[in-house]
Order: sequence, then C-alpha cells, then structure tokens
Amino acid sequence: MNTFTYTAINSQQKKIKGSIAAQNLTLAKQQLKSQGLIVIQIQEKKSNFIDLERQPKNQDICLFTRQLATFLSSGISLTDALSGMAEEQSQAIMKPVIQGIYQKVLEGYSLAQSLKQYPKLFSNLYCATIYAGEQSGQLDHVLDQLANYIEQQYFAKQKIQQALIYPSMMISVALLIIFFLMTQVVPKILAIFDDNQQALPLMTKILMSMSHGFKVFFPFLLLIIIVIGFIFYRNKDNLIWKRKWHQHLIQNRFYCNFIKMTQIPRYLHTMHILLSSGVNILESMNVSGQLISNLLIKDKFNEATQKVKEGISFSKALMQTQWVNSMSLHLIQSGEKSGQIAEMLERAAHQLDVQRQQWIDTSLKLLEPMIILLMGGFVLFVVLAILLPIFQMQQLV
Repeated sequence: MNTFTYTAINSQQKKIKGSIAAQNLTLAKQQLKSQGLIVIQIQEKKSNFIDLERQPKNQDICLFTRQLATFLSSGISLTDALSGMAEEQSQAIMKPVIQGIYQKVLEGYSLAQSLKQYPKLFSNLYCATIYAGEQSGQLDHVLDQLANYIEQQYFAKQKIQQALIYPSMMISVALLIIFFLMTQVVPKILAIFDDNQQALPLMTKILMSMSHGFKVFFPFLLLIIIVIGFIFYRNKDNLIWKRKWHQHLIQNRFYCNFIKMTQIPRYLHTMHILLSSGVNILESMNVSGQLISNLLIKDKFNEATQKVKEGISFSKALMQTQWVNSMSLHLIQSGEKSGQIAEMLERAAHQLDVQRQQWIDTSLKLLEPMIILLMGGFVLFVVLAILLPIFQMQQLV
C-alpha cells in the first residue's frame, strides 16, 4: 500500500490538498474521482530513511475502533461511518488508512477483508474478530470489545515502562559516575602515589589495577557489545538462529517467569475476546498462538491446537504445554463444564495480570535499594583506596 499526495478541486470549487492510500496511482485517482474530486496534481509520497511523520500507533487504532463502534451502534451505516471518520480532525494520522478501507468497502469487500491490506496496523487477531462480528451481526459490540482489549494491552505496557523509568535512570547515573571516576578522577590521584614509589595498601593496588584495566579494555568491551548487537540484528529473521537463542532463553528461570506473567495472560485475553466474539476454538487458538514470541513455546501451543483438533479438551491440551499454571487450568476446566469458558479465560488472565503487577512492584522495591547499596559501596571503596595511602604518608612525615 502506497501513499499519494494530491491537489484537487472539490464540489464547492475550492482547491484542497491531502493524501490517500492506494495500491497504485490509477487506483488513487479512481478513489479521488469517486469522492467527487477533480484531480489537478497527484504524486507518490516518497519515504525517507528517517520518517519524521508520526505513524499510527496503538492509541490511534484504539481511537479508530472506538469511534467506529460508536457510529455503528448509533445506527449509521459502515460506509457513512468510515466517510465521516476520514473527515474527523482527530483521525488526521489515520486518514489515508481510513480512506483506503472506505474505498475497499465501496468496492464490495467486507470490513475484515479491507483491513487486511494494512497488516502492520491490523493484526490477525483484529481481522479475525472483525470477521466474526460481521458474520454474527454484532460488529458494533465486537468493535467495542476490541477497543477495550487494545486499551488494556496499551495501559499494561505503559505501566511496566513507567515502573522501569526510575531504576533505569538510577542504573544509568550510577554507570556514568563509575565511568567518570575510573577515567578522570582515579587515574590522576593514583598518579601521585606512583611518583612517590611508596608501598601501597591492597585496596589501592586493586583500584589501580581496575582503573588501568578499565582504560585498556573499555574500547574492546564497547566493540564486543557493538558486534553482538550487529549479530543479533543480522540474525533477527533467521529462524534457525532464533530457535537456538530461544532454546537458550527458556533455560533461564527468570525468563520463564517473565513469559508466564506476560505472554500467557495475553494468550488467555486473546482467547477470551475471540471466543466471546463467536470465533471457533481452533481458529482462536491459531490466532492467539501467534502472539507468543518464543518459537519453542509457540510450538507447544501449536501442538495444543492440534490436540484439540484431535478431540482432547482445551484445558488438557493447555496443561500438556506445561506453561499454564494450575490455577488458570482449574478456572478453564470450570468454564468447560459450565459452558462459560470465555468468561473463565478472562478471569484467569486477570489473575495472572494481578500476579505480574505484584511481582513487578516487589522486584522494583528490592532493586532500588540494591542499586543504592552497590553504588554506595563502590564509592566507599574508591574513597578508602585513595585515603589509606594518604594516611600512610602523613604517618611517615
């Protein structure tokens, strides 16, 4: 999908400028003509290496979803709703996208099919849910659920990022102080002791070795970090390399806990929204499984989907993955028996969300004093290593 900028004359004989998304120049002209515009000039918008314009983000998709749900629940037709949203000032960033969707709907495509032309903006989950809403005739209700889901995921991500700001700043400041001390302060002070050629305390000798090693090896350490970063960047799409890396990661207990508290709740939330929208359980499992980033864990959930297809219950299939905790499994089993599996999936996901937030809060409460203690201990070590030989010199005098 390309973006074209145009200058045209509208029905009021006024010259207007804008942009429109289309597959090619011919389709762009057709879209503008169908809107009653006389095109004066049109050209493809070239994308620079650094795009200074803000691209649509989750909050923009959420606003689009919420507004569309409001229009449809008010009895407005889909085409009129999309046409009105394209003119909304609050949807300026999404305007080319909405125009592209609007044109596809006019051509007879369903909303789900129209959204699939923007895979970077509308995920498989989004399109599958919209398709289910169209089939069931409850598109406005499904859109409202989708907006709630996007908001929940966005705020959960924001909460984690905000919680990490303070410790990240503390670590950054601590590293900068250490770098400054080891490269600027300590070498100049220790040079005085070298000139005197006196016997130095053990702490001072250790500090001198650390300072010398830091100056010598820091460029090599920086080079190693750059090389490792380059290797990761080059192999990010290499499935063989990625699978080996993911195999190494799941051997780490901290990483496993992180997956269980972040991606498993997301899987359960997604299953809830798809099932409650009318999507069958196999399709729901297929779409939800794609949200898991670790390839080996994703394989486990794909195997669970296959087992459900073969006739095993959903809860047993999840239990065999060994990635869903017992509390969530009990809730899912209860939902299977009562016929309220979607509600129980949401409850299980909520419980995991609460546990994750408690884990983050506890970890941060422990991390902050640890950073202060380590930084204070290092500064104390530097001060003592400098003062001890000074005291020795005074005693000799």
